[in-house]
Amino acid sequence: FLSVPTVVQLSSIAYVDLVFAFYAFLAFGSLFEYFRERSAVWLMLSGLFAGGSWAVKYTGMQYTMLLFVLVLLEHLISRRKKISPFVLLLPLISFVVVFPYLVRNWVATGWPLFPFNLGPFPLTSGLNWDIERGSLFLKWLSGFGSGGDLVDKLLAPILVFVRGEFGNLDRFDGVAGPVFLLVPVLLLLYKKSRESWLIILFTVLLIYYWAFTTQQLRFLLPVLPILAYLLAEGLQRVGKRPLVYRAWALVVWNLAVGANEAFKGNPARFWTGRESREQFLTARVMGYPLYQESNKVIGECGRVAKVFLVNMRNFGYLLDCPW
Repeated sequence: FLSVPTVVQLSSIAYVDLVFAFYAFLAFGSLFEYFRERSAVWLMLSGLFAGGSWAVKYTGMQYTMLLFVLVLLEHLISRRKKISPFVLLLPLISFVVVFPYLVRNWVATGWPLFPFNLGPFPLTSGLNWDIERGSLFLKWLSGFGSGGDLVDKLLAPILVFVRGEFGNLDRFDGVAGPVFLLVPVLLLLYKKSRESWLIILFTVLLIYYWAFTTQQLRFLLPVLPILAYLLAEGLQRVGKRPLVYRAWALVVWNLAVGANEAFKGNPARFWTGRESREQFLTARVMGYPLYQESNKVIGECGRVAKVFLVNMRNFGYLLDCPW
């Protein structure tokens, strides 16, 4: 997972996707502990972590629903006569965790799911946002990836591992690497347990949910730890050295691509003193001069300034004073 080039890229900036993937994976792991032990404590933990992912990113809501669907499917596969009412703990606790954030949004903007106008709530007057902007934003999110027709969406879960490219919206705006394509090959070579089938089922659901929504690679990150687990399990069970060597070669390739992206800004010049911090950040961070100009306008710290961001990236940490 740590060798994935997009993970390497995101590790160097203040962004939410790795935190989201962390909570999502904990929710997934806790749910499988529930399948093993049938203890409601694990369901509660799964709900807690799913709520954590939802509080980080709205897609945690759909992730929570997919976890709940998996609980119901596990019940059908296991052919149990009765389903425990405790399974409702997962979505209920998840909602309890995110509820304060929704209330905060509602108080501040009028929309609980701001910037999206879901529900009958009116937007607070004076905000530089409206329903049209919200719909344009959703349209922009759906513009990533291989294409809009059904065939493209069906093929996206394969193409994303071989055609990914940084900064190219048509190529998923990121790189995961082809090593994960070994997973279906390995799965064909050994007898799978009920647990393995459930993991495969959830992975397929998650990948195709991604393929039919926004095909930006960072939204696929919650799947990658699960695929990494399936890859490790498959290599261990199959035990064929040529496959192991190929897997390691592809991991090394991933690391090389990630390192190339991480060092694209040539930090060696900054580390050796041949380039100042300002020169390095101006070349690497889009909009950096705008934040430097804001620091000059704000002036001495001691008062809270109001800054209207010129772009949508979260580079507020480049401002020196409270704002």
